Amino acid sequence: LPSMTTRRRYTALAAALALLSIIASSSSFVAAQDASTEEEFTTAEFIAPAPGSLMNFDPSTLFGALVNHTVVVAFTVEWCALCKGYVPEFERVAAAFANATAVHTVDGTGTGIDDEGGTSSISTERRSQIIFGTVDADAHKRLAATFGVTNAPYVALLRHNEWYDKPTGISHAPAPRYAGFLGASPTVQWLNSQLGTDVESEPIVKDLVDDDIEAYVTDRDADVLVEFYAPWCGHCKKFAPFYHEVGQHFNADPSVKVARLNVDDNREAAAKYQVTGLPSLQLFPRGYKKRGLHFRGTELTPANVISFVKSPQVYLVEAAVTDMREWDCVLWLESRGVLTRGSVSAFFGLTAEHLLAFESVA
Repeated sequence: LPSMTTRRRYTALAAALALLSIIASSSSFVAAQDASTEEEFTTAEFIAPAPGSLMNFDPSTLFGALVNHTVVVAFTVEWCALCKGYVPEFERVAAAFANATAVHTVDGTGTGIDDEGGTSSISTERRSQIIFGTVDADAHKRLAATFGVTNAPYVALLRHNEWYDKPTGISHAPAPRYAGFLGASPTVQWLNSQLGTDVESEPIVKDLVDDDIEAYVTDRDADVLVEFYAPWCGHCKKFAPFYHEVGQHFNADPSVKVARLNVDDNREAAAKYQVTGLPSLQLFPRGYKKRGLHFRGTELTPANVISFVKSPQVYLVEAAVTDMREWDCVLWLESRGVLTRGSVSAFFGLTAEHLLAFESVA
C-alpha cells in the first residue's frame, strides 16, 4: 500500500492538475474581459486557521485550502455597500461553524478486490475543518471568473474533491451559491441544508406561536416589534426581506427584539392582538405593554419601520387618548391648552370638578 505521505502527494498532484485545466479553460474568457487581470494560479502549502476565524484568500491560499478542506468563500468588492454590510454577518457564520466539520470522500486510500477478482482503489470518508474566507473580486478577477462570479457579494460553497469535474479537471461554474437574505442566520441555515450539519444560529427574526407571544411582547426591558403574516399573503412575501433587514439593524441591540407570527397557524394570537390586515406590524415599547401600537405609515419600508421602533411618541400619544375613559380625551386636551377650557366640556356638562379630578390622576 502507498504510504500516507505518498497518498497526500497524489492528492496534491490531482489538485494541481485540476488547477492547470482551470487555467486553460478560463484564460481566454478573462483575457477578453480584462487584460489586466491575468494572474498566475499556484497552490500554496495550507495551514488551517483557528476554527471559527475568517481568512482573506488569494488564489494560492484558496486552492491550497481546497486540497484537504471544504471551503465557503464570499467574493466581495471594496466599493460595494452590500458587501460591507454582509462581511460582519459572514464572520458570525464562520464563528457559528467553529466546531463543525465536513464529511468528504478521499479517493485511493487503499486497495480491495473487485467483482472480477482484480484489485481496485478504495475510497474512504473523513472529516475536516470547514474553512471560511473572503476574496477581493476586483483584485482577483480571474479567480472570480473561474468560479462564475458575476456579482457581489457572491457566497460559494466549494466542497473538497467535488468543486471541479474530475475527468476534465475543470471547475464547476457557477459554483453552488447562497442566494438568500444577506444575514448570518439564513446563511447558516442554507449551509446546514447543503452540508448536513446542525449548526445553530440566533435568528434575526424570532418565530412566535400562541403559547409564547404574550411572555415575549410583555418583556419590560425591551421594545418588541412583531409582524403578523401569512405564508399565502403576497404583500407579506414582498415585505419578508425588508423585515429581515429591520431585524438585522437591531440584531446587536439587546433592548430591541424583532419577531413574527404566522396567523394561519396561530389564530388565537391573531384574534387576541386584533389582526385585521396583513402584514400587520405592532410595537410593544418599554413602558407601554397594554397593547400593541399599530404601524400606520404610508410606506412599509425598512427605514420607516426602524424609525417607528426608535421614535414611537406619536403612536404613544394616540394610544394614551384611545385608552382614556369616555370624554377624558376632551379634558386632557383642555388641560394642555389644545382646547380652551370649558369650550367643549361645558357643552357636554363636564364641570370644573370633573377636570380637577381628571388632572389629579392624569
